[in-house]
Amino acid sequence: MAGPRWYKLFFLVLVSVAAFPSPPVHPAQAAFAVDERKPSSAAVKPASLAALWHDPGEIPSLDLTFGQGGKERAPHNDAIYSFVKEDLGGTSTKFYVKDQDGVEWLVKVGDEARGETAATRFVWAMGYFVDEDYFVPAMRVAGLLKLHRKSHSIHKDGTITNARLKRTENSQKKLNTWAWTDNPFLGSRELNGLRVLMAVMNNWDLKTVNNKVYGPMQGKEETASVAREEQVSDPEAHPGDGGAGPVADPDREGAGVRYVVSDLGASFGRTGGVSSRSKGKVKDYAKDPFIRATARETVDFVMRTKPAGILRIFKPGYYRERTAMADTVRNIPRADAKWIGSQLARLTPEQIRSAFQAAGFTREEVDGYLAEWNKRIAELNAL
Repeated sequence: MAGPRWYKLFFLVLVSVAAFPSPPVHPAQAAFAVDERKPSSAAVKPASLAALWHDPGEIPSLDLTFGQGGKERAPHNDAIYSFVKEDLGGTSTKFYVKDQDGVEWLVKVGDEARGETAATRFVWAMGYFVDEDYFVPAMRVAGLLKLHRKSHSIHKDGTITNARLKRTENSQKKLNTWAWTDNPFLGSRELNGLRVLMAVMNNWDLKTVNNKVYGPMQGKEETASVAREEQVSDPEAHPGDGGAGPVADPDREGAGVRYVVSDLGASFGRTGGVSSRSKGKVKDYAKDPFIRATARETVDFVMRTKPAGILRIFKPGYYRERTAMADTVRNIPRADAKWIGSQLARLTPEQIRSAFQAAGFTREEVDGYLAEWNKRIAELNAL
């Protein structure tokens, strides 16, 4: 009898491992994948708290329709876009375009476009740095080539629907990536507040590669970057990775190194495993629990990314990465959680609505998000 049981156990292990396959990498994606794993060789100087957070001022007066970039830096309604090149980093369908004013945008389509746009509004309103993201319900792109990744948002006539546009800047570059467990702000109220905010928004894709350190280009470096911009046929010629607003103008007050959560696309859905997690789905978001457990001094939030224990043996790297994501929102001081809760409570219902409306959600979806958002903020302030 021991034999058949052994075979059954072996079969279950194979099934468990097969449930978490390594995604295939297209040859054209290889350069991007390697670049994501390798930090830049540029040195990052020791950062002060100002590199992560700044006082947002009068929170109730902030414009969450347009966010960090403001209305003046938003895409024009009558903009004419030309295709530049595809971006095979990450998993979403992305490509660069230029408008008639010479402004370059990184277009992302798919299930991350709406949730990411809304998420940037809330992160920015709390005093953290974000990319300048805007949601565009429809746009036309001239010269659009056949992409390696397909999407229902890309139509044969060059029309793109439900797109997130991220403004890029030649005056900045990516210096490095930063980890939730390895950065200059460990233990600070502000970093802990950002951790809580990830839980509030159900942003479950908390990989290190999604956190960027941006810094300003200067002198010859910026001139060379502008020159390389014209070499659009070479994937390695692009001046940056699409990072935007954090240091768009080195002459602005407080310009310098910025630590940014640069990919918020996995927000406002359900946390969970490969088959259960989602992005930008209000019904899933409303059903997900928020607070996992509380202790006298700390609080744990729900982030269901930890895989089955058997994967510790067969996929140790994957297991460690997904477990670290869950740990990001655990063991947070109650005082810090209440602090960010009190900040979030200063947002008005109109501001919250405008953030979701600007991201392309329907009126019914906005109502659902507003109800669940208010519920979560109340839970924070009741700690």
